[in-house]
Amino acid sequence: MKKPAEYLIGEHDFKAFAQSGTEVKTTVRMVLSTGIEQVDKDILEFSIEATGFLKRMVRLIVGTMVQVGKGRITPSDFLKILDTGEKTKFIHAAPPHGLYLREVKY
Repeated sequence: MKKPAEYLIGEHDFKAFAQSGTEVKTTVRMVLSTGIEQVDKDILEFSIEATGFLKRMVRLIVGTMVQVGKGRITPSDFLKILDTGEKTKFIHAAPPHGLYLREVKY
């Protein structure tokens, strides 16, 4: 799951990781940093810092990264989704519990 997290860094079109029907001027966002840490036997902590987010973007990214972790898709498949913006059956939203906003900077 670390490789897909690395792929996210930089400016990308995240339309594959936006809720369908989201009306925004652009789905391009800049991810500044990502991190994954094993905090317990069954708990991973994923962090992401970006200049902005789309609706459900983080949940869709994390849910799809879990698909990589479970071996259902490869890191290369994840990169293809990111590069093409194509929604596939492997894009799943992580559940909302456990997700929290740590900090907002202006």
